[in-house]
Amino acid sequence: MKKLSFIQIITLLTAFPYCLSAQNFLSTEREIEIKMSEKYYWDVCSDFREESAKQCALKSLSDRVIGDAVNKTRNLEEILKTIEINARLDRIEQKGMVEIIAWIAKDSVSVTIEKPITQKPAPVQTPPHEQPVASDNPVLQELTACKTYEEVRMIVTKRGLVSGSKINSYEGFINPERCIIAVFNEEGVLVAFLGTGSSFRTDLLTGKTVQNPEQFYKREGYYLWYMQQKNN
Repeated sequence: MKKLSFIQIITLLTAFPYCLSAQNFLSTEREIEIKMSEKYYWDVCSDFREESAKQCALKSLSDRVIGDAVNKTRNLEEILKTIEINARLDRIEQKGMVEIIAWIAKDSVSVTIEKPITQKPAPVQTPPHEQPVASDNPVLQELTACKTYEEVRMIVTKRGLVSGSKINSYEGFINPERCIIAVFNEEGVLVAFLGTGSSFRTDLLTGKTVQNPEQFYKREGYYLWYMQQKNN
């Protein structure tokens, strides 16, 4: 199915009954949940103008939803109506440009996706960290025993750790070298847990040293979540 035309996306955008407030940003935890779980379609766009960012994000989201429909039980207009009713636009905190995330729950999209019976979903590859690097810190012991984002999030909440204001960013920390970093893939699986440091950090799951982790993991499909104990 072809992508949306400019007229179609403008029509869809004007159907949204609410405006975004510069003061109301999507929370970091909610942003992580939307991006890392497999429950949502989402896309993000940035621009110096809010309307342009909204238009770009919504068009990209709509194209993604339509493109994921292998066999469709409804026509384009009906799919767009579903997006109009159920999609959300939220602003992500960012200095300078306006960053908008457009998202929609997959189970709310009225599209039937049928795949051949012989096609089996690819298994989720879990990292080899059954025996994490030993640590005298009880919080790190709990965190490195986790396997998924949800497990890490529960420990962070329970232990009262301070997490960053934005995914993939040190923003909000005075001493970023004192941060610990959890690295997740798109399935929300914990693939690395980096100890404190600057240019060199130890992956506490494997014991390997990672140089410039921000650049090493700066590729599609990986998300870095920075956090710090309150007494640091």
